[in-house]
Amino acid sequence: MAIGSYRRCFLYFMRLHKVALISILFAAQCAGGSYKDKTLDVRDDFYNARFDNSAAKLRVFYQDAANKDKLLYLMEAGVVLHTKGDYETSLKVFKEASDIADSIETSVSGGVASFVLSDNESNFKGESYERVLIKLYLAMNSILLKDYESARKYFKKLNYDQKEIKMDEAAYKENNMARFLDAIISEQLKEYNDARVQYKNILQLSPNDEEMLINRYVLALKENDRGDQAKFGKVKNKLKGFNQKLDPVNYNTNMGELIIINQAGKAPTKESRGKIKQSPEFQVALQSAIEVAARTGGGNISANLSGVLLTLGESENPIPIYKDSNNIDKQPQEIYVNDKLIGNTQTLNDYAKITTTNFNDNYSKMVNKNVASIATKIVVATAAANVAANNPAANAAKNKVKEQCGAAGPLGFLCEMAVDKFADAAAGAATGALAGATISSDLRCWSLLPSNFQIKRLFFEPGEYTIKFKVFGKENEFTQPMRVKIEKGQPFVMNLRTVYNEPF
Repeated sequence: MAIGSYRRCFLYFMRLHKVALISILFAAQCAGGSYKDKTLDVRDDFYNARFDNSAAKLRVFYQDAANKDKLLYLMEAGVVLHTKGDYETSLKVFKEASDIADSIETSVSGGVASFVLSDNESNFKGESYERVLIKLYLAMNSILLKDYESARKYFKKLNYDQKEIKMDEAAYKENNMARFLDAIISEQLKEYNDARVQYKNILQLSPNDEEMLINRYVLALKENDRGDQAKFGKVKNKLKGFNQKLDPVNYNTNMGELIIINQAGKAPTKESRGKIKQSPEFQVALQSAIEVAARTGGGNISANLSGVLLTLGESENPIPIYKDSNNIDKQPQEIYVNDKLIGNTQTLNDYAKITTTNFNDNYSKMVNKNVASIATKIVVATAAANVAANNPAANAAKNKVKEQCGAAGPLGFLCEMAVDKFADAAAGAATGALAGATISSDLRCWSLLPSNFQIKRLFFEPGEYTIKFKVFGKENEFTQPMRVKIEKGQPFVMNLRTVYNEPF
């Protein structure tokens, strides 16, 4: 009799808590799929070169989005339009994105962010090195439109942002792609000192980079600096250009330049780490944070702690993980000129490495920040659960069951303890559910970025040449040949996005 009543009491308490939870849980369930699922068609169109379709879908998302998501949709759309070759529209889109990003107050250190809110509640801010990439795309669009003066202005803004990052973050976040393009454009505008500074910054990180040393020697020749020619003269014999027959010849400053920008592969994307209970590190830190909350007036948490932890353990880990693709298209690109292989592109900015290293390696720090926030939620949830558990109807039901415990005879006190224990467990479960309902993994990220940025600078005698590239994953298959005209002393910039598409 006592045991049956005791079970009914437990179920009654759980029903009370479910009434309190239903609105929160309903809102969480109706929040929709993750950003990655929502934009699946966008990525499929993009990687299959259906750029108009991809841009149109992003336009709809942007128009329907709350302000908190507009930055991300602009960043994605900017890449689509840039890859399509619509550099003017891409420039406008990235300008708007830059204005929004600059207006967002964020820590220059990025990295250690809070992820306890779901996609539908938190503002997308982007990482510090992603905001630098917005400036890079603004500069690249300007270069491809031959507006070198504007490109230099964007590079100056980028350099300022880069210095802010460098103050608190590792050297591997240096954007050498931006520095190198800045140096080339500075040379073209005869701003030789600025070019010298950028080469110096790159060589500080990679002092033995032979190609960069060659470019530094080219600068010395262009500005007729005898001292620098002597200083970097050890690579003199490695500096070659090509005549119209594609024979290697000595470089001279009357040659034109072919600058190949290759945005290779697919960027890492955020994935769920699974449930909180699958991360012992998170669980231990969470229990400690809850116990601290209990000691500082967090309500009746101690009695309900096991129920809280058990229920929270089933919630999704709020800290996602960046997972990189294993596609071969991240490798350097083979360059064929007039059907002759003459070199490979060089990776200057490995976005995939920056992302995974910065984000994933900061997991412990992000755990510590998130458990404090979750513990605060539990304090609020405990109060709500206790109100539900201790309302007059619930207390009357509990006392009635306790009275029936007398039928257990001398063991009646054990029956009463069991009723209280189940009441605490129910309150703990309700507390955990209330807190856990607002915890989810934010999978929003700049998904259309490349895995890395590559570059190749080649020198040719003035004339027309046919350029093509090897198709990754295809035997003896090449891209559509492109005819380019190399002019005396002028750069011709070619922009590529190489992706070997695989089914999602």
